[in-house]
Amino acid sequence: MAEENKELIQRAWGEIFNKRNLKAVDEYFAEDATIGFAPPGIPPDREFFKQTVGPYLAAFPDLHVVLEDQIA
Repeated sequence: MAEENKELIQRAWGEIFNKRNLKAVDEYFAEDATIGFAPPGIPPDREFFKQTVGPYLAAFPDLHVVLEDQIA
């Protein structure tokens, strides 16, 4: 199970960050997911994540994420 979880995260981050597919957030994140870095007063949901990551990807168009170490 741990290896399956690691592969899931690899696919999710590759799709979201490397392929810049923000629609994949809805596929990989649970509907009731809570994003831990949301500031007070902002709903910590998938929309917050997309609204945060979208401009970041636009600002760094050559960004490529590589997960080298994972613990599961």
